Amino acid sequence: MTAGSEGSLQYQPRVKRALCACANSLPECLSGDVADSMAVGEKICTPGVRDGERSEVRLLTQLTPEQERQIVRQCRAHRHARYLVDLKLSYGEILRGFVVDRGVMRPEAMTSVMLARCLHFANGLYCDRDCLDVGCGTGVQGIVMAIRGARHVVLSDVAPSAVRNTEENLHRFQLGGRARVVRGDLFECIDGDYDIIVFNHPFFVGHPSHNLRHKLETNLAAGAFINDSLEDPDLIHRFLAQARSFLRKGGTIVMPYYQLAGAPNDPAVQGPRHGYKVFEHFRASVVTGLQRGVVSVYRLAHRNSR
Repeated sequence: MTAGSEGSLQYQPRVKRALCACANSLPECLSGDVADSMAVGEKICTPGVRDGERSEVRLLTQLTPEQERQIVRQCRAHRHARYLVDLKLSYGEILRGFVVDRGVMRPEAMTSVMLARCLHFANGLYCDRDCLDVGCGTGVQGIVMAIRGARHVVLSDVAPSAVRNTEENLHRFQLGGRARVVRGDLFECIDGDYDIIVFNHPFFVGHPSHNLRHKLETNLAAGAFINDSLEDPDLIHRFLAQARSFLRKGGTIVMPYYQLAGAPNDPAVQGPRHGYKVFEHFRASVVTGLQRGVVSVYRLAHRNSR
């Protein structure tokens, strides 16, 4: 089985904004549609709540119709059989024969591929450093870091299917000596501390309508996962509170975000509330694939990391 028509992502050209210079910014030499889509550089994200949002964002609110349509679209697209896909990171750099198992989120059609491309180019963040990929799914983020120079990578996921999928991909790319995968909820099976922690977390949270809940319950794979994550407003808060104990001094957390999902799970909104400084590494307007719209990748640094 090959990836569907929505499998590959294309980017809408954007004018690069003048942002604060940063040594870890993506290089200006990015070529092709990736370079044209990105606002390269970083800006500091300050604490606060978006216009129209209540200050207590941990209270579950009703999802908007647009958000529900997006969730259903993603859920339907993940009723897939096992397949192999070639993940393009840059011109000439492709992860060929990447395995996507049944019930595991499709990286080539989601923000996962954009985060992987970001990590591919920004390997100065993690080269010769110890890395942790939380909620690894197929393992694409940890695999990119291992290939691009990380000293050692630990990957974790709570779903058995994701752990098996990652194990197979680690074997396919011959990374057994530089990376390993464990099963657990967030940090429950993680030892030690890390220079880089990557978390591609669920974006949407809120009360699903009766109609949406019915549609999710008909999908025993992605639907069950999405349904559980929708009603867990504390997930991002648990992650941010626990991560500081596993982050070395001077370490960095990397998190993407799909802006359609709103403030409740946005690292730029929630990070400062847990003592993190948040920098928007870049943002892009995605015009194809399953998650269309503005996507950001953030870097978070905590003043009390050990």
